[in-house]
Amino acid sequence: MVGYLFFRVAFGLERGVKIHPGLRLVYVMAAVPVDTFTGLALVMSSHDPYSSYASMSPSGSSPSWILSNIHLGGAIMWIGGDALMLLACIPIAIAWVKWETVKTRELDAILDAQGI
Repeated sequence: MVGYLFFRVAFGLERGVKIHPGLRLVYVMAAVPVDTFTGLALVMSSHDPYSSYASMSPSGSSPSWILSNIHLGGAIMWIGGDALMLLACIPIAIAWVKWETVKTRELDAILDAQGI
């Protein structure tokens, strides 16, 4: 739910005051370090950070298997999370370019009307 609310603001779907398209890009890029830090913390962990994970794993699972699963999950969160955020930045950057184009045309029309 939090991710959905985050992306509503990032893609300008909220009613009321909307943030600048360039600031939307910064808003999304500010979320990248969270995924990166959490993923790297899991990848570099030397022990099982979740004590209940061992009790929920399949029977016969070794501690090294559990730790390798945690490392894999961290790598997926690190690389996959960053890749998804990069993909989310593409339509935001396109919207920003379109917004700047419209604002430039408006400013050019005002300056032409003033004879500048």
